[in-house]
Amino acid sequence: MSALVIVVSAGILGAGFWWLEKDLAAQAEGIAATRLLEDKQAKGAALLAELKGTSAKAAEYQRKMDLLLPSEDQLFDFRPWLRGLASAHSVTLTLNYQDKGGSGAGNIESLPFSMALDGVPGNIISFIKSIEGGNQRFLIAIETFELTAGGAGARVSAQGKVFFRGKSAP
Repeated sequence: MSALVIVVSAGILGAGFWWLEKDLAAQAEGIAATRLLEDKQAKGAALLAELKGTSAKAAEYQRKMDLLLPSEDQLFDFRPWLRGLASAHSVTLTLNYQDKGGSGAGNIESLPFSMALDGVPGNIISFIKSIEGGNQRFLIAIETFELTAGGAGARVSAQGKVFFRGKSAP
């Protein structure tokens, strides 16, 4: 009988250890999953804080960029400004605007134009450099151009865009 009690006690003790081990493994997995979730939440909160800080910087950069670009109404000065530069470089200018088309990226829009320049090649080159590189008033991109030489003069036909601040910008 004492052998039977020992065997039964050993069986009950073994079942208890098995159940306890299984319960401890489940609890350990639960703790690990909770810590993993907490770690992800902490990283998410840190990322959110970083994004909030970056958004303030982005808003400041956007404000500064908006100040660099003229408004659509200020493009009325583009033609007289360009003609003045052409005259200063002894270049004859013909300027035509094209349909505005769709909006650009974000608050930046552009107005396509075509222009024809007639004059001495050196003067035409200095005119183009002054509107693309040295220009502080308008942001201009010359996308295509064609040069035709004829005698002492040359003709450049060009397509470009002048960029401006869209209506949604402050």
